Amino acid sequence: MTFEFKLPDLGEGIHEAEVISLKVAQGQNIAENAPLMEVETDKALVEIPSPVGGVVDKIHVKEGQIVKVGMTMVTFTPNNQVAKAANTELPKAKPESVQVQSGKVQSNNLANTMAQSNGPKTNGRVLAAPSTRRLARELNIDLTMISGSGPAGRILASDLTNTDMSRLPGKLNLGDAVPEFALYEETMSVNNRINRGDFNYNMPDFQKYGLIEKQPLKSVRAKIAQHMSLSWAIVPHVTHFDEVEVSDLQNMLADFQRELAKENIKITLTAIAIKAITAALIKFPEFNSSLNDTTNEIILKKYYNIGVAVATDRGLLVPVIYNTNAKSLRQIAVELSDTINRTRTNKIKPEELQGGTFTITNIGVIGGTSMSPMVNYPECAILGMATIKQQPIVKDNKIEVGNVLPIALSFDHRITDGANAAHFISYFRLLLSKPHMLLLD
Repeated sequence: MTFEFKLPDLGEGIHEAEVISLKVAQGQNIAENAPLMEVETDKALVEIPSPVGGVVDKIHVKEGQIVKVGMTMVTFTPNNQVAKAANTELPKAKPESVQVQSGKVQSNNLANTMAQSNGPKTNGRVLAAPSTRRLARELNIDLTMISGSGPAGRILASDLTNTDMSRLPGKLNLGDAVPEFALYEETMSVNNRINRGDFNYNMPDFQKYGLIEKQPLKSVRAKIAQHMSLSWAIVPHVTHFDEVEVSDLQNMLADFQRELAKENIKITLTAIAIKAITAALIKFPEFNSSLNDTTNEIILKKYYNIGVAVATDRGLLVPVIYNTNAKSLRQIAVELSDTINRTRTNKIKPEELQGGTFTITNIGVIGGTSMSPMVNYPECAILGMATIKQQPIVKDNKIEVGNVLPIALSFDHRITDGANAAHFISYFRLLLSKPHMLLLD
């Protein structure tokens, strides 16, 4: 009885590969786990061992050919022991080595033999796709220190995002006190990402040109670097810019200050923005979501937890104000003030930096005419606010002096589009320019 070997799922959403070299010839008797062929996927070489021992009846592919997952590669006449097992367990049209699960062609036996026979390297080279190598460089992870979970020990993107950096020799020990906003709540892969090439870059010898000082990247800053690199590597960022005339809002805030002065409560622009952005998220739920590109699902969250970027002496942290849809503006203002103070004095708890669904960053008190904020992955979007400035505006066909707030919405273009972002921001603008509209929600 013949045995058909088909190209199995090689991981990371790869659907095809190029045959680089054949290690056997037609009529050859090959041992189980002996090298069968070498294929290249996403520029990573993978040596495939023979899933059975036996005689090669026919080679269905040739060197240089592009083959797809599930395609028959080699037909064998197995040895007696394998043939007996095949006769009792493997129907000819559907061999045991190839199973269809959730739309994927998988080879359990092959994966096991590959992992056992090859380990994580082929001819001294770490097996990893270029996109995975690039992510490793951005996360400052040495691939030689990682055990791959893919075929033949191939390192996958999920192996990197699940890596405990503190256990890697020579890497930074980030400690137990590091905020967990970068310890992602879901394992997100970089399947189907554009291949930008496997680039190698050596830093120049800067001290040739003058005096330098080296500072270790450590603690929170190291986690921020890791998180930002991951966000930039995975999320296709698009930023929508706009402006809001907020004179009425500023007058309302002044009234609040007078009314609440005795209670020592301060209603800020950020507190108003949290209330308004929550209303916008309820109306446009795709901006309160995350994309799981492993399962190809958009996860729409039915809760509203707004993260607020806070500059500290340790770096930028994002504490979260939870369930903002169920809180009054007064409650949000009190909680926001307390949360910011505890964050700046290093009293914020790690769990208070988790679970955000949307982030707001306000650089207005520092200065700046605009900004392009980076999405706080795995969230869908982030709102940036700059400094309110007086400038001429047209109102009722007359030129007046207005108080204009620059805003910017960066979003994950995989989840939503520019037109939806424009509608989202238009509604947010309406709520800020006419703050009494917030009373309707």
